[in-house]
Amino acid sequence: MDEIHSPLPPETTEVLYGNENIQRKVLDGFSWVKKSLDGCTESDELAMNVIYDAIWNGFVGLKKKGVKLRSITEVTPDNISYVKKPMELFEMRHTPGLRSNFGIADKRECLLHSVSHQDQPLSHAIHTNAKALVEAQCFLFETLWKNAIPAEEKIKEIEEDMKPPFTKTLRDPSQIQKVVFDLVTSAKQEVLMLLYSNTAIGNIFLKGHEDVAQKKFKDKTMGTK
Repeated sequence: MDEIHSPLPPETTEVLYGNENIQRKVLDGFSWVKKSLDGCTESDELAMNVIYDAIWNGFVGLKKKGVKLRSITEVTPDNISYVKKPMELFEMRHTPGLRSNFGIADKRECLLHSVSHQDQPLSHAIHTNAKALVEAQCFLFETLWKNAIPAEEKIKEIEEDMKPPFTKTLRDPSQIQKVVFDLVTSAKQEVLMLLYSNTAIGNIFLKGHEDVAQKKFKDKTMGTK
């Protein structure tokens, strides 16, 4: 059996207008996608992929065919339910402040579209299989994907009111002293520290805070290292 390809002629770019035309193009694509479908979806558009049965059923069909589905969005307290549903089919990742809507089919074609917040949620789109444009979108997606975190982590962070992980460089000695002091005094279960007394950071902490540290470390309910 011959492999089914998109009917779009090689190196072609077309502009689509209106919801009906754009959604028809998306649905038509489900019939020929064979290997992968990657996409970026803004947080306030994610609901459309779940609410519209034809689109959702198209994703289900792709999953059954063994197509690899990946999606990047911004997980927020308002759209968690619309993230959990696609996670049944997609590998989902979160990146903050995402402002892009596009899909890449089999790394050969891409559809970029804008979202209108008026009567029609989709106003216009660009559909292309031009190699240079598709490669640029693939590069953008892979870059975002590598820097994004699993959606499960962000959902857990929101639902459990956890602070996201971060790394911060401190140079001001007084600020370093305050941060270390606050960490030690606020610890409830375990303290893991590596401070050398003959270094600047070690001296900063030890100066004036030996008693606090010793009291914490003597607390039998605390795990210390």
